[in-house]
Amino acid sequence: MTWRTARTALAALVVICLPLVDVAPANAAAAPKVGALTVEHQTDPLGVDVVRPRLGWTLSTGAQSAYQIAVSRTPAGPADVWDSGRVTSAQSFDVDYVGPALASRARYFWRVRVWTGGRTASRWSAPARFETAFVHPGEFQGQWIGARRALPQLSLGGANWIWYPDGDPASSAPAGVRYLRRAFDLPAGEPTGRAELQITADDAFTVFVNGAEVARSPAVANSWSTASIVDVSSVVRPGANLIAVEAVNTSAGPAGLLAELAVEGSGRRFELATDETWKAADAAGAGWERPGFDDSAWPAARVAATYGMVPGVARFPRRRPRRRCCAMSSRSRSRSPRPAPTSPASATTSCSSTAGGSATTSWIPGSRSTTRPSSTAPTT
Repeated sequence: MTWRTARTALAALVVICLPLVDVAPANAAAAPKVGALTVEHQTDPLGVDVVRPRLGWTLSTGAQSAYQIAVSRTPAGPADVWDSGRVTSAQSFDVDYVGPALASRARYFWRVRVWTGGRTASRWSAPARFETAFVHPGEFQGQWIGARRALPQLSLGGANWIWYPDGDPASSAPAGVRYLRRAFDLPAGEPTGRAELQITADDAFTVFVNGAEVARSPAVANSWSTASIVDVSSVVRPGANLIAVEAVNTSAGPAGLLAELAVEGSGRRFELATDETWKAADAAGAGWERPGFDDSAWPAARVAATYGMVPGVARFPRRRPRRRCCAMSSRSRSRSPRPAPTSPASATTSCSSTAGGSATTSWIPGSRSTTRPSSTAPTT
C-alpha cells in the first residue's frame, strides 16, 4: 500500500467514526435541583400545631413526575419517622404529611427528591426542619387572661391613721420601726372569695398576712401618699387570720398606718380597718408576724387621725378640692400652695407585691403628695 493510499484510508475511517462520539448539545437540560422547602407555607417554622402539616418545595428545572419524602429526628439521619417511598405525582405544594402521628413539642428534619420523567431521581434536597407545638387536643392547659376592666377603687372611708402610743403621733413621733398586729376570724367552714387589702404608712411599710409577706411600700419619695391595693385572696382563709405590719417613721415627725381589708364571703362581706383594736409595739420578737405569737403585753394602738386627715396636716376637703390650697407640712411646717390636679394618666403606680398577686396604688386624699390624679378623687 502506497503512502497516498494509506492516508486516504485513514481519512475515511475518521469520517465513519465521528457519528459514534457522544457530544452533548450546548443547550442540554441540567439535572433538576430541589429547594425552598416549606411546612405550612413557612420556612423552618416553629410551633406547628396541625396533625398533618402541608409540605412544599420547588424545582430548578424540568417537570416533576414523582417524589419521595424522608422525615427523621436528626439532620443527616435515616428516615426513622417516615419514608413516603416513590409517589407518582406532579404535586409539589400542599403535600400532606401522612406518616405516623407527630409528637408535640418535638423537632423534625425532612428532605425530598424528585423524578422528572426518567428512571433516575434527582439528588436529595438539603434537609429542612420544623418544630411542633401542642398537636393534640387537651394538651395545652393555658387560659386567656387580660387586664381588669376597671382599676380598683379606693375605699378607706372607715380606716384611721394609727401608731404606737409614744408621744403624739399626730404631731410628732420618734423615728424608728414600729410593729402592729390585728387578729381576726372569718366564718369557719365557709369558702372565702376575693380578699383585698388597701394600705399605706407614713413613711413606709411591709405587710404580712398569716405570716406571709404580701406587699411593701414602693421605693419612691412620699410613697405614703399613695395606698397600695393588694389582692390577698390566696393567703386569707376561713377561721383565724392575722395581719401584721412593720411600719417605719424615717425621721422625727408625724407617723401613722392606714389600712382596710375587705373579704367577700358566702353572701356576706367582711371588713376590717385600722383603729384602736390593733396592737402595737416598738420592739418585736421572732415570729411576731405569724399567728400564735403572744402579743398580750402589747398596748393598744393610738388613733392619730381619721381618713381624710393626715397626721401633721390640716384637714383636706374630700370633695371637689380647690385648685390651689395650703397645707401645713409635717416636716417643714411651712405653708406652700398645692399644685393644680394632674392628668388621670398618673392615677396608679406599681408597688411591690410578693404573695398576694396584683397590686396597684391610689392617691390618698389630704396627702402631702406633689401630684393628685383627678381620676381617683374620693367621694363621700
